[in-house]
Amino acid sequence: MQSARSQLPLSIPWTLPAWECSETLYSWIVRFHALSGYRQARTTSTVLFGHRYSGFSHDFPGQLSEFVARTLGLLGNAEAIARSRTLMPFYLPSRPLAEQGRLLSWMSNTTVGSLKAKLGLLASTCGAHHPLKACPHCLNEDRKRLGTSIWRLNQQLPGVWWCLVHDEPLQYALEKSVVGQRLRWISPDHASFSNPFSERPIDPSALQKLTRFSESLIKVPPNTYLDPANVSRTLQEALIDRGFVTSGGRVRLTPLVACIDDYWNSIHVIPELGDGMPSHRMKMRALQSVLQPRRAIHPLKLLSVLSSFFNSFEDFSCVMARTKNNPSNPLFIPGNNQGALFSLGWTSERILQRSAYRSALKNILAADNSAGRSLLRSQNMALYTWLYRYDRKWLNSVIPNKKKSKENGQSRVDWVQRDLFLEQTIKAVVNADGEVTKWSRLSYRALMSRVPVAQRNLRNLGRLPRTALLIRSLTGGSSALSG
Repeated sequence: MQSARSQLPLSIPWTLPAWECSETLYSWIVRFHALSGYRQARTTSTVLFGHRYSGFSHDFPGQLSEFVARTLGLLGNAEAIARSRTLMPFYLPSRPLAEQGRLLSWMSNTTVGSLKAKLGLLASTCGAHHPLKACPHCLNEDRKRLGTSIWRLNQQLPGVWWCLVHDEPLQYALEKSVVGQRLRWISPDHASFSNPFSERPIDPSALQKLTRFSESLIKVPPNTYLDPANVSRTLQEALIDRGFVTSGGRVRLTPLVACIDDYWNSIHVIPELGDGMPSHRMKMRALQSVLQPRRAIHPLKLLSVLSSFFNSFEDFSCVMARTKNNPSNPLFIPGNNQGALFSLGWTSERILQRSAYRSALKNILAADNSAGRSLLRSQNMALYTWLYRYDRKWLNSVIPNKKKSKENGQSRVDWVQRDLFLEQTIKAVVNADGEVTKWSRLSYRALMSRVPVAQRNLRNLGRLPRTALLIRSLTGGSSALSG
């Protein structure tokens, strides 16, 4: 049974320590746990969240509304805490504004498991685990200033593995990586740290750049939405400015890959990005996910692409503001076996070229409206190929894929004839065996194994009444085989 003290809401302001600069909510609870004198971690959790297993997640602690109520709102409201003391601001900008509101609401009222699922982290290649990280020099400075150390929010962000103040790599706490240790309030003073880069060479400049991008992402104004279409146009502008795109809209893959090779190999030493050398296919798929967004992309993957072509997140923001309303057209990347097309700003020459190709195809279809894709492709290869590569959506609207359809809404299968056929087939197989009495005692599975054609139609027995009646009679003990 919980003690009376653990069931009472906090009502004495001086029992609540003040926020430290860039401190996470988890870090504040660690300090509160030490100051309160509670022996068990679950007692502190019950006092602050109303449940003994709440609040232990250092990345997305749930039930923030209950926490605000029990601390009398002295530490801020639920949304303010979620935006400034958890990892949520790292993920919010990549979500539409309506979804951002739902995520903040879920964080206020639900547990971390369902929240990570809604963010898509459980299915992402970057994983859903965020290790607790710290810089040893920062911890020493905290101890001199506060008498204890804290977990800093900027050092917990995905992609941040470098301390920009002391120019040293971060270390991660082993305790939060062990299942049995997760329901604890772990202070940096008592954590066991490990250096993930102790046995491999690293490029400090690459890790510093990715760190700056991650830290800049959480500083964007509230209610900011990085629209994938705008991000795509911005990246395309960078590719054009750097000469990676020909005048015909074709990507120069060789210099492009050579440009990003060293940087990508350097940042992929961090655990979230696979902890190994990325393949050529991985690089192309990452570019495709930004240039042709089909679904929400993990913010760290987005930052790894953007940091390859922009010097800073501020530079990216300036270019995005300039290209926000630019029109777009498809950009062809050679060697893409999926035929993916990427949006690129249309030039006046390409607009005229598109109009000419569209008019030519319309004239061909007007002369012969029965012409299909195969005929057009064989007789007008250049025309069809250009439209397929750069204007596929319009091409598909003009020449839709022909699919066989049911005539007059009638089924292509004559179920009456099939019912008679299956009935006679089963009777013939059973009569051919010559042991009607024995067959009548066979199980349903044995009968189906003897008559495979009937087994393939089991899902349609509702349309085969005679066959269904015969099967029931045989497996139920009746020997009525003639008819």
